[in-house]
Amino acid sequence: MFFFPGSGNRALLGFLHYSGSPSSKAGIVYCHPFAEEKNMSHSITVKTARIFAEAGFPVFRFDLSGCGDSEGDLQFSSIEDWQKDFNSAIKVFQKETGASNIFLWGLRLGAGLCLLQEQFADDIAGLILWQPVLNFSVHLKQFMRRVISSQILERKESDTEPSVEDELQCNGLTHIIGYPISKHLCDSFNHMANKSEKIAPAVSVFILSISLMDQSAFALKQYAESLKKAGTPVVLQHVKAEPFWDRYWQWECKGPAHATLQWLQGLI
Repeated sequence: MFFFPGSGNRALLGFLHYSGSPSSKAGIVYCHPFAEEKNMSHSITVKTARIFAEAGFPVFRFDLSGCGDSEGDLQFSSIEDWQKDFNSAIKVFQKETGASNIFLWGLRLGAGLCLLQEQFADDIAGLILWQPVLNFSVHLKQFMRRVISSQILERKESDTEPSVEDELQCNGLTHIIGYPISKHLCDSFNHMANKSEKIAPAVSVFILSISLMDQSAFALKQYAESLKKAGTPVVLQHVKAEPFWDRYWQWECKGPAHATLQWLQGLI
C-alpha cells in the first residue's frame, strides 16, 4: 500500500496485489464505482483482486481523488480529474510491475471510466466491465433520486425545508447520504453523459452482467451487439447473483471472479 501523485498532484492511495510470480506480462488496474457502491463492493473486489493475483495477474487498486483515502474533496472533483487519476495509476502500475499488457477492470461507474480510458492509455490489452454504467448523467440522477424520493414520502404540506434539487440549484451543493454533490460534479457527469457508450474499443472486451435475473438485461445485450457490429472483440456473460454493490451484507460472490479469470486465461 502506498500513495502516488494523481490529478492536481493530489496524493492517491494505491494497493498492489502481487503474487511475486506472475504467469505473464499481463496485469490488471481496477477502477472502483461511485459513492456508496464503492463501500458496499469493497470486500468482494478485494477478494477478487487476490484471486487474480494468485493466478498470476497482479492487480492495482486505487482510490480516485476525493474518494476513499485519497486527497481531494468530492464536490470539487470531476470525471476529467478521474480520467487523469486513472492514467497515473496505469503508469505507476507499469513501473512497479513491468507489466506490458494491461487489462482495465471496472465495476459500475468504474467500468464506464475504463471505456473512456482505453482511448488514451497505451499498452491496454483488454477491458473487464462488470455491470457497466454507460450513461453517467442517468447514473448520478438515479443516485440522487434515492434521497429525493424519500423526501417526497416524508414531506408534509407544512414543511419548508428545501428539497435536494432546490438546494443544489440555490447553493450549488447538496448532500446525498453524506456525500457532497456539487453543481460542478453534476455538470461533469452531465457533460460526459453517454460518451462511454459510443466508444468502440479496439481491444478485447469482457462484459459481465450480474443480477438475479436468469439472463443479461436487454440493454447490455444491445450494447454488446453494437460493439460486435463496430468490430470490437466482445464477450457478454451473465452471472446470476445479488448485486453486491447494493448490499452491505454480501461478503462472498465468487462467480464473477471465476468467470473473468476464465476469460483472461483464454486470452493469454
